[in-house]
Amino acid sequence: HTHTHTQQRCFTVRIISENTMCGEDENKKHDEVKTFDPSFKGPIQNRSCTDVICCIFFVAFLCSWGVLSYFAFTTGNPERLLYPTDSDGNICGVNNAASGVDLSNEPYLFFFDLTKCASASSLSTQCPTPQVCVTTCPGSYYSIYTETNTTWWICTYDFDLDTAQTEIDSMSYLERTTYITDLIDSETCASYYVEEEPVVDRCIPSIFVTAVNSFESVVIDDSNDTLSLTDLIDGMGGLEYVLEAQEVAVKIFEDFTDSWKFMLIGSAIGALFAFVFIFIMRWFAGIMIWALIIALFGLLGVGTYLSVDQYLTYVDLTTTTNSTSEFSYNFYSQFSVTVSMENFWFGMSIAIGIVWGVFFLLTLCLCKRIRMAIELIKEGSRAIGYMMFTLIFPLFPFIFQLIVFTFFVVVAVYLASNDTVTYMEYNATSAEWGSTCNDTSEVYSDNVTCMFYGYGVNEFLTYMQFYNLFGFYWLSNFVMAVGQCTLAGAFASYFWAFTKPDDIVSFPILKALWRCFRYHMGSLAFGSLILAIVQIIRAILSYVERQLKGKDNAVVKFLLKCLICCFWCLEKIIKFINKNAYIMIAIYGKNFCASAKEAFFLMLRNIVRVAVLNGITAFLLFIGKLVVVAAIATLSYFFFTDQISFVSEYVPTLNYYYVPMIFICIATYIVASLFFDVYDMCVDVLFLCFLEDLERHDGTPEKPYYMSKELMKICGVKNKSEVEKARGGGGCLGCCCC
Repeated sequence: HTHTHTQQRCFTVRIISENTMCGEDENKKHDEVKTFDPSFKGPIQNRSCTDVICCIFFVAFLCSWGVLSYFAFTTGNPERLLYPTDSDGNICGVNNAASGVDLSNEPYLFFFDLTKCASASSLSTQCPTPQVCVTTCPGSYYSIYTETNTTWWICTYDFDLDTAQTEIDSMSYLERTTYITDLIDSETCASYYVEEEPVVDRCIPSIFVTAVNSFESVVIDDSNDTLSLTDLIDGMGGLEYVLEAQEVAVKIFEDFTDSWKFMLIGSAIGALFAFVFIFIMRWFAGIMIWALIIALFGLLGVGTYLSVDQYLTYVDLTTTTNSTSEFSYNFYSQFSVTVSMENFWFGMSIAIGIVWGVFFLLTLCLCKRIRMAIELIKEGSRAIGYMMFTLIFPLFPFIFQLIVFTFFVVVAVYLASNDTVTYMEYNATSAEWGSTCNDTSEVYSDNVTCMFYGYGVNEFLTYMQFYNLFGFYWLSNFVMAVGQCTLAGAFASYFWAFTKPDDIVSFPILKALWRCFRYHMGSLAFGSLILAIVQIIRAILSYVERQLKGKDNAVVKFLLKCLICCFWCLEKIIKFINKNAYIMIAIYGKNFCASAKEAFFLMLRNIVRVAVLNGITAFLLFIGKLVVVAAIATLSYFFFTDQISFVSEYVPTLNYYYVPMIFICIATYIVASLFFDVYDMCVDVLFLCFLEDLERHDGTPEKPYYMSKELMKICGVKNKSEVEKARGGGGCLGCCCC
């Protein structure tokens, strides 16, 4: 009896010692600790549907979004956004069935008087001068006062040039001048035009578009006043910047067409680099982490030494010269601080020394947890090595997210083209806009006509745009949730395989994906909905902030910025909670709230480990992306600048060699992010499974650990053999001594 009591006491001491070594002693108070379940062998197979109501609500929302899209597609007209619009609201280059004006053969917009376009707004339909659609832009200089041939006139659509020619031929000089002046005053015809070329379907003077060195003066009124180049430049000030931007855009497009094959090859090489980096992580993860820690120790030590050295230098200087060196710093010009250099470096040496000491103590205290995090990262690399398809799988959610984004953009464009056409009274004498009007054919008073102004914003359509944006957020988050839950199920199958890789289930990705759609669409939609609500609130706050630009209300702007920041932080927190909830859903098949609670308390019981692992994993992923992108950027630079001799014959001639470089770097970053997100998900899944393994099992043959031998070694635990079990307290003395 005494021997049995001693064995039980020693076994209890051993369990307490093992848990203490892994940091479990102070965390048992958070919720209920997982207990041993002999039927649990990984992701639950017998499960039921979860959060069915949310699933129904999600499907109903998709149907309503479809109705909204149907409304946008049937009533919208994207041609309004693609093509220019004349003064009557007709779209150039299309058949305007509503107004009965067919402009299919008139794709370019001509401005009657470009000098009234005081800025680059001449590229829009809001320039305060009549505008008509023409077949081609004028190719010569012309004045209606000096030419009587109406063939060269540019007038409104309802003006009959042949009839005008007949009338002019029968008029005297004075009558003809009066007739032409009336046409100009009523803005029926343009008084002049210069040599012009189309820019984004608008006729713009060639002097701004191409390298034309000469400019001819033209008569613009009945007083024989002429238009000079200075007048034209002043009237179209700022347009040169738009045209320069267009020229750059054309060159960039040419570079894309000349180097797209090399950009695809570079992106593929970047993806290969990312894959290789993940593959070798199992061998170099520990070296990278400890190298960083040593480097930080060295930098802080050097900083402390230099600060102390500067302090002693200024102390000697003060003693020798009997004077004090000082520097001042102004805060917002209202406050200033004057500090002696001696005190400054004294404070710096103390601050850096304290940081060094705290970092040193944290490293000592968290040494085992750092080793544990490194081993989990290595284990993640092994898991991906056994299930290589997990690296390809994220491409499918990524493609679906691109489809969702494209659908959202198309619906948004059609909704934007639903905006109300706005007409305003235009005073030709003062060249100013007046109040709104409706009939473009009516002359309201002398030289005042109703003219197309632009597209006004419909408040109801604004709400529909936000609804469309909310649909994009929700569906995009849902696609991301499906990807995360599927990967979680696959990696959990790996961890809970006792003998790896023999016990890993076949087709883990497909089985996990089937469980997501068969049982947990509602739970994934629920988590996505919570995140989408936070995101749409952020979007609305940002919209309100933009609406307040130019308003003198600093308090409201400050509060809005604070709210936007708070909701940004909340979004990050919810993403973290959702991710771990999806892991629990993939393993246990419970609803979203129960899974989120279970994951939260499991992490709360191991809060230090969570912080260390997340920090180290984030660092490794950052280093990985940095290394991959930097490597491919360097390789691209040497290739496109023709510094690699054996491939010189393949280097394309480009306007800007950095255009394909930037594209390759962006594409590489996206692909690398897909790969590293898989790696991050793998580590998180293995970490939660590892914590559950510690709580569920004790290493006995009935309750063996599923973790790797390296993790068991770090935690100070091991799976006991049948001989050790029969011996009972054979290991007690050693355990008590530890």
